[in-house]
Amino acid sequence: MDLRTIENTIAGLPRDMLANFDKWYANFIADKWDQQLAEDAENGKLDKMSAKSVKDFYAGGYEEI
Repeated sequence: MDLRTIENTIAGLPRDMLANFDKWYANFIADKWDQQLAEDAENGKLDKMSAKSVKDFYAGGYEEI
């Protein structure tokens, strides 16, 4: 199945099924994001960013909201 077929199938869904698909897809993407973030944290990809954030915080580089 190619992307065009998937797009056409989604475009042809009745309104109620499209709403269900939308909810499913939003959860699917959120889960993928969470998985990627967890992998990045586990692999140390966030270490530099978090160290810089802590350093900036203690140097006064933040804004209270």
